[in-house]
Amino acid sequence: QLYYAIVRNTNNENLDLAKSNHYVLSYEKRLNISTKLKAEVYYQDLFDIAVRRDGATDFSALNLLEGFVREPLNNEGTGRNYGIELGVEKYFNGEFFYLSNVSIYQSKYTGSDGIERDSRFAGNYTFNFTGGKEWSKEKDNGRLRTWGLNLRLVALGGFRETPIDEMASELAQNTVFVQGQAFSLQQAAYFRTDLRIYLRKNKPNRSSMWALDIQNASNQENAAFRYFDTLQGQIVQRNQLGIIPILSYRVSY
Repeated sequence: QLYYAIVRNTNNENLDLAKSNHYVLSYEKRLNISTKLKAEVYYQDLFDIAVRRDGATDFSALNLLEGFVREPLNNEGTGRNYGIELGVEKYFNGEFFYLSNVSIYQSKYTGSDGIERDSRFAGNYTFNFTGGKEWSKEKDNGRLRTWGLNLRLVALGGFRETPIDEMASELAQNTVFVQGQAFSLQQAAYFRTDLRIYLRKNKPNRSSMWALDIQNASNQENAAFRYFDTLQGQIVQRNQLGIIPILSYRVSY
């Protein structure tokens, strides 16, 4: 979507690859035989980022999620990410495990206009927790039956978005963003819970597993994006998918 976009009979095939330098200061301490603590301070310097070649704008390839680029580009953009992360991990010891980390960070970019702004992904904080526990019972015939429960929690600051000019969108019958205010708004915080329940049966020559995965188990309505709806004549917000149950069965020999 960057290198092969054709714009006014020219393309961006001469664009160089984006580059970055990573600097990390890390500390790790083992709390016991199966648990460790880890802390990191990091800085990421991004350069040779694709930005618009004609004119000074706030466009940067660092903010792309999807779609095609219809502008001639060069590699004069920059960006930087920096923050601190703290994590605790307990390895699976036959009964349970968990992995938890929290990060406080900043994510910045600079377009061809030379102005540094928050990037689309500047949520400023993330929290992740993954844990699981198993209960096993051996049958008289040597078969092993194991029940398991896994839980995953994700909480993070909302991504950034650009304000929509409702009056200009009404006139253009299309979504028109406010110029000069790129990613100045922040969506509501994101939260998601995933749950997995499974039953695994082990036999001498094969194993089988039933699993029920419930994605977004709390049915949280997380924001996806906003746009101007020409039929309703107003700005509409679309949310990400709600609860998704998935039942699966797997056999291994």
